[in-house]
Amino acid sequence: MMLRALADLAAREGLVPVHGHERRPVDFEIALDLAGRLVSLIDRRGQDGRGKELVVPRIPGRTLAVVPGLLVDNSKYVLGVDPKAANAERSKRCVEAFARSVRELAVDVSDPAVVAVTQFYDHLDQHIEEVLADRGIEAWTGSEVVLFSVDGLGLVHERELVRDWIVRRSRRAATSGRSRCMVSGRFSTTTRLHPAIKRVPGAQAMGAMLVSFNAEAFSSQGLGQGENAPMSQDAAIAYSSALNYLLERPSSPKRRHRYGVSLGEESVACYWTTAPTCALSFFDAVWNDPTAEVELGSEHDRERFYVVTLSGNAARVIVRGMFESTLGQVRENVDRYAGDLAIGLHPTRHSIRQLISALAPPGHASAPPELAARVFASSVDGQPLPREILRHALLRLRTGWTDGPGVSAARMALIKATLRGSGRDVTRSLKESSCDPAYHLGRLFAALEKAQLNALGEMSSTIRDRHFGAASTTPATAFPSLLRAMPHHLERARDLRRDVRIASTIATIMERLPSAAFASVHALEDQGLFAVGYYHQRETFSVRKAS
Repeated sequence: MMLRALADLAAREGLVPVHGHERRPVDFEIALDLAGRLVSLIDRRGQDGRGKELVVPRIPGRTLAVVPGLLVDNSKYVLGVDPKAANAERSKRCVEAFARSVRELAVDVSDPAVVAVTQFYDHLDQHIEEVLADRGIEAWTGSEVVLFSVDGLGLVHERELVRDWIVRRSRRAATSGRSRCMVSGRFSTTTRLHPAIKRVPGAQAMGAMLVSFNAEAFSSQGLGQGENAPMSQDAAIAYSSALNYLLERPSSPKRRHRYGVSLGEESVACYWTTAPTCALSFFDAVWNDPTAEVELGSEHDRERFYVVTLSGNAARVIVRGMFESTLGQVRENVDRYAGDLAIGLHPTRHSIRQLISALAPPGHASAPPELAARVFASSVDGQPLPREILRHALLRLRTGWTDGPGVSAARMALIKATLRGSGRDVTRSLKESSCDPAYHLGRLFAALEKAQLNALGEMSSTIRDRHFGAASTTPATAFPSLLRAMPHHLERARDLRRDVRIASTIATIMERLPSAAFASVHALEDQGLFAVGYYHQRETFSVRKAS
């Protein structure tokens, strides 16, 4: 189902070129004259060092075997240059195989541009010296993609006769097989090696395989590699092109992927829809760029919406989960999720990345991968955040008030959302009529902190820094000493004429507390309510001070 949906996306977005071709960044162009002599070596890379993307003949997948592309390949095959190669004999076989494929093409296709390339390889040693005079061998890595052009005739692989020959060959190969493709359902030739997926966290920089069988233990019934999951080459290229499109880095510095949500350093969630891609801007704004204001109309509510979570393990891509629903249902889930997270009179919207970072243990850049995945999944599937999120958020809140107001606000948002998911009545801002003693104890703690600040002025650390953890978990132990200090703070504040209203605020809160308010131990949910009450009351003090 997932591969079929990705293949359909590739078809809708025009990501798959005609048979036998693919989109690939090209790094260098070898310009020849009609006699096959080198004119120049043209650098096609941009300022960012990335090659210019072109539609070129498909470069075959390979492991250790020597399998050349046609007219376009990496510099090991085109020129035999690979300064890192430990086996010079293999580099020689690569360039010889590439030259042989060009000569075989020249037998079937009578085109002067193809002939010029064959003549280039007739005097390869001389021409390699000329190429290396422009760009020394130490500058090559062996992975640069190189193609040919001929003066007055353009790029060789784009010549009409060449393109038609490649298309005919690809179609013959695609329809000559006896296996049914697991994606399209049609009989076709099974591709043994699938294209690589790039930019998956945890995977190799050169890319990793989603479908791969490279050991006997992974095979059965005498089948090898891709034959164990029969798929046509066109289907394999379609799904991989779609994933690479979703994972590609956009121009915006705020995002790592075109249509993906980074779930920490170990996984990414890609999303797409059967609706026009403009409908995805709403979800991108919610998940990646909270400052953007985008509304999603209801005209595409019945279209399908997909999410797949991926991570890497060296040469392989791991699918950690997939979700499918309608665009309308996911939109409702995301709206509800955003409402559950909203806290404060002027709530700040947080990206998924900010929420995940708020759960990260000290010294780590991100939360554990299973927590990160759940934070995102709750926004999509409408399921409540698990209790484990509440535990981690409270733990980090007690030890991380100095991380900054934005991080603390993100943790408070997660605490509030988790409590709402468990059925607790938690409002966005202060609720004086709340019936939860733990909530009012949090308010009382904020008021006692305010009284201390009124009496002693700004301090490097307040009762919050020293007593928040104990007050929220074991109030019967922590509050007696805090209340004994309160009269002294109130008296000093009155002498200094600083916010004398705090005494009445404390009295009002105390009236809301039942006689048995100071529990010996607070359950996890009560600790969350304490934190929310503290946050709400502090915000009220800030508004009062501003007015």
